[in-house]
Amino acid sequence: MTAGKVITKFVHGVTDGSLSYIVSSQVLIFAQTPAGPRKICRIVYSPDGSIMVPFPYLTQKRGILSVLKDDPKKIGPITYELAKDGVVVDYDVKYSHHTTGRVHFSKTGRSDILPGRTCFDLATGSGVLFFVQVYDLAGLAALDKKGQPGEFRLGMNFPAHVPRGIEVRASWVKKITVIAQNKGRAIGPSGTASNGRTTVLMAQPLSSPLQDHLLVLNFGEATVPSGADRPTMVFAGGIDAPTKADPGFLAFLYPYTSTGLPNAALQWPG
Repeated sequence: MTAGKVITKFVHGVTDGSLSYIVSSQVLIFAQTPAGPRKICRIVYSPDGSIMVPFPYLTQKRGILSVLKDDPKKIGPITYELAKDGVVVDYDVKYSHHTTGRVHFSKTGRSDILPGRTCFDLATGSGVLFFVQVYDLAGLAALDKKGQPGEFRLGMNFPAHVPRGIEVRASWVKKITVIAQNKGRAIGPSGTASNGRTTVLMAQPLSSPLQDHLLVLNFGEATVPSGADRPTMVFAGGIDAPTKADPGFLAFLYPYTSTGLPNAALQWPG
């Protein structure tokens, strides 16, 4: 944090020079539609700055987790085969991106060996943290009225219709990059991206050691891939830059059965 800079706090947020962004130790992301609000995932920050993303809200608990050796930024839709080297589980998982760059899936109370890999570190690096797509929101838990202490609730609003598919993309971007891209103009905490989707600027608590970055959330409707004929959630995280010699990422698919939908069609938005 620059010495002498005036930072103005507001409810769950900060105005820092030309930037305004939401600050909270945990964020609940949900979708609001005429059929009612549905919970998608939660983002939680550890004291050291590590980022945890639990996905407990899909009613289907049998899924497949995998490490994929490819680049999800290719023009989609692309079909990635999770079944070949995948791990089948009967529970929901948490995705973790540690400050060191280590990324992995886990489940509290279990010691199963689940997929993990090394990606960019959070202190100096930047890039796409994860994206998640949900098809048929009826398979998600309904939003409860009472939140957890200190929780910020971020809603994706679809007032006129129930979308068949939605996507949330989270990027880890340096503040100086956001300021440069907007040529010093005031920005945040929400706005519209060049692709027409809603963008929200978020940051870790002021007690976190990682104060040079923003978590940029981009969300909107998603194309439903062929074969997704039931409530489905597809995730990709730990995503390497396309310039890396051997790029890869972690992925999961819920639900999974050996006789149904053995592949996940992940469509990277333009």
